[in-house]
Amino acid sequence: MWSFILVWCLAADFSVASPGCYYTPDTGVDWTMDSLVVRSGGIVTGSAGEYVLHGTVYITSADTVRIAPGSTLIFDDTGGGYEFGGRGTLLALGTAAQEILFTSYHGNPGDWFNVCPGRGAMNFCRIEYAAWGIVPDTASSISHCTIWNNQRGITIYGGSPYVGYNVITNNQFLGISVNNMPGWGSSPKIPCEPLIENNEIINNPDAGISIGCYTAARVKGNIIHGSDRGITFYLVDQSIVASNTITGNRIGVYCTDGSTPNLGDLANQDPGDDGGNQISGNIEHDLYNACMDTIQAEGNFWGTTDIPVIESHIFGPVDYIPLGETSVQQRTWGTIKSPYRR
Repeated sequence: MWSFILVWCLAADFSVASPGCYYTPDTGVDWTMDSLVVRSGGIVTGSAGEYVLHGTVYITSADTVRIAPGSTLIFDDTGGGYEFGGRGTLLALGTAAQEILFTSYHGNPGDWFNVCPGRGAMNFCRIEYAAWGIVPDTASSISHCTIWNNQRGITIYGGSPYVGYNVITNNQFLGISVNNMPGWGSSPKIPCEPLIENNEIINNPDAGISIGCYTAARVKGNIIHGSDRGITFYLVDQSIVASNTITGNRIGVYCTDGSTPNLGDLANQDPGDDGGNQISGNIEHDLYNACMDTIQAEGNFWGTTDIPVIESHIFGPVDYIPLGETSVQQRTWGTIKSPYRR
């Protein structure tokens, strides 16, 4: 994914600004935004917590950049090219009272490209008007952020980043995309096991979450609403989906191209995959399985205990019995038995 950043930086020499790009010097130094103003040769300007990006800042492997709480970074871009981050460590650690803002002068989704926190973390940040929002690296942590009015919210390419307690809303296409990007063969690039938990993923038109290409994400405790598809799975996906509320989408969960996510398996010894999702109130289908293999979806609540009504909102081979508990059902797992839907 770092080829995105390198597009503008191939000619750059470490610690020297080239047109449109600045590399940190790769010497193990902690940098601040004020340091970048001094050293970046005009790529970063500003002071006193408000900074303007006139190009891409690439954080090299040995370096760290720290952004103070309450700071504002404004991308002076309309072509979707400027980025901030890299293979080093970006620590954008805001607070509930002093969030860090990544924005654009021009106020259009896609004005600038993305933030790549590398081995770092982003807490209490607001990201708006980007093309790809946040692109976490293998060990990134993204929490308590608001990611809105971008083209895409968060895009994960492999690894095990943490994405939790964020509001991801009103992005033009996808809320969260997880794609392991295999090469020409059938093998994945690297293991891809992100934890996506307790986010509000609302009104992202294409999909709230799109997961595929040999991934094993853990999707837990999220609210997913207002998309064409709440969650899309494709290409041999083996993710675990538990304790989410998936409602108000055209299709709640959509599975295609050989994907076999685990939406609930009460037969094994692992309590972490016992369903507990509420998948109901979606317009056309709550669960649409376009694959040949049966999807495990036991232990979930479908808005009713009426089997014909539940089945009218499920397409394809799905094992959805036993039904899950709700505050109304009071622990009814195992009380209703039915063959797999085919």
